Amino acid sequence: PIPTPDHNPNPNPKMQTLRLARAAPRLLLRRRSRTAAAALTLTHPRLSSSTKPNPDPNPSPNPKPNPNADDACPSGHAFPCGTCGHKQKCAFFCPSCGAMQPVFERGTCGCTVYDTFGLQDRDSFNIDQKAIEEKYRELQSKLHPDRHMTQAEELQEMAQQNAAYVNRQYSILLDPVARAAHLLEQRGIRVLDEENTTQPPMEVLMEAMEFRERLSEATDSGALGAIQQEAQGLANDVIGLMDQSWKAKDFDRLAELTLRLRYLARAVEEAGEAQARMEREAFAKAQG
Repeated sequence: PIPTPDHNPNPNPKMQTLRLARAAPRLLLRRRSRTAAAALTLTHPRLSSSTKPNPDPNPSPNPKPNPNADDACPSGHAFPCGTCGHKQKCAFFCPSCGAMQPVFERGTCGCTVYDTFGLQDRDSFNIDQKAIEEKYRELQSKLHPDRHMTQAEELQEMAQQNAAYVNRQYSILLDPVARAAHLLEQRGIRVLDEENTTQPPMEVLMEAMEFRERLSEATDSGALGAIQQEAQGLANDVIGLMDQSWKAKDFDRLAELTLRLRYLARAVEEAGEAQARMEREAFAKAQG
């Protein structure tokens, strides 16, 4: 949960929920952890100056948000609008009367993060981060609690819940490891929890151990930077392979690549943290 800006030992539950929903969009963007920052770098190969992923023999553009995202859900289900009764898909607003819909309650209906953001090309694992950020801000603008302060309390709470749902989906979409795990879980393959149905291959474990050993033996910032760059380049390569596996519907291979990417992302993160710590210590020593 995202902490509220102030602390009250006896908070009013409704006011606390409202403050959280108001703060969530800006805090999500402002207070990402180092892990999330690393994930943003890994989301799209062009954001990194490291080695590019292996090219797809039949490349397709990265998926763009659909301007009609409210009607983009491809699933066969339809829900009646609570206001006018119009049957509609997983839309945040009814296409007939415009009333807000409780999409947050439908998280288990089979829709994916791609559907939430209206991605037109669901055959591509890669995303266009800039376009997704624009869609995220658009949704949060429509769902922000301040826009619904004059409406009934039930609608205010629905806006808060929908906004929180979009925040969670946005975080999953930006992180390629979480995104792959989400898509795999909908196909009965778990890779990031206690019920893992996929175990990392031995070569993946050996690679992770080698990076950890090299990190522990690094004695200067330059060595750490080189390790980080190497791990980032390999991660970009893996993301390219994940896209190919997703398009080929080779979900077992995608699961193995997801586990490898998780280990590489940890190496990128730990190298960066060690490098920053070493630089702080050198600065403190120079000042002392």
